Amino acid sequence: KTYTWDDVESYRLQSKFDGTLDFIIQMHDGKKFSLMDTTLYFSNFPKDTYPNDEQDFWFYLAQTFTEKNIPLNVEHWDKLNLKYDYWKEIALEIKTISEQK
Repeated sequence: KTYTWDDVESYRLQSKFDGTLDFIIQMHDGKKFSLMDTTLYFSNFPKDTYPNDEQDFWFYLAQTFTEKNIPLNVEHWDKLNLKYDYWKEIALEIKTISEQK
């Protein structure tokens, strides 16, 4: 199936079992993509516009989703059990981006 930006319902951040951050994209049809998985890189999102660096790619997606009014869902920010400050900083930056209107 080919997906477009209009197919995205929401995205969320969650901590993985090892204390790292995962960025999940939820599609309207129920399909989920994890950015810790390579599935998204083989999707039909516009490859010519997004950055190659993983962190910049996450920020790019957060910015694009914010511009398209696609919500960020995080059940409890204080329960994101992230092991490293690096992941906490990325989560905070994504949260900041998502709150821009």
